[in-house]
Amino acid sequence: MTRIPTRHRVLGAALLLAGAVWAFDAFTRGGPTPARGAQAAPPAAPAPEIDGKQVSDLVAQLTRGDYEPVADEAIGLQRDLFVPSATVLGALAAAAPAPAPEPEPVEARVSVEEGFRTRHKLLGVVIGQVRLAVIDNHLWPVGAELDGCRIIDIQRDYIVLQQVGTDIRATLRLEPPGPAR
Repeated sequence: MTRIPTRHRVLGAALLLAGAVWAFDAFTRGGPTPARGAQAAPPAAPAPEIDGKQVSDLVAQLTRGDYEPVADEAIGLQRDLFVPSATVLGALAAAAPAPAPEPEPVEARVSVEEGFRTRHKLLGVVIGQVRLAVIDNHLWPVGAELDGCRIIDIQRDYIVLQQVGTDIRATLRLEPPGPAR
């Protein structure tokens, strides 16, 4: 006999419960019925009528050209709504990102890359749930530090290194396999 998946059993139970609630509601005519012999509730009081003249007078007063707001209201309306206040400008200045750092000199990047390449060899990368670089027959994850450089990215055919304490980055490419020596 085949087993029904748990998700289908839960959905079926929810559907059955919804059907039972609908049937109960339909047979009880949508709600409680008054007890036998009980008096019906008194009818609700009618809504008060709206006087059209009062509404017209209020609209005319609010839309008059010579309407002067109260003193507290006038203070808030004196500045242009589309110009930020000093408080907002101060908050924006505090939250502004720092200026972009100067681009690293090409010579520094090349020296880091060449220095790392002369001391170590990128033998391969492992792409999976955790990305790993195979350097000198050891596995190194993203974030590992090796010889003053931190591995910040591992891709299919290269890794990106960043010199610790600086913004100097270097890309180390995986060399294609050559003929056996």
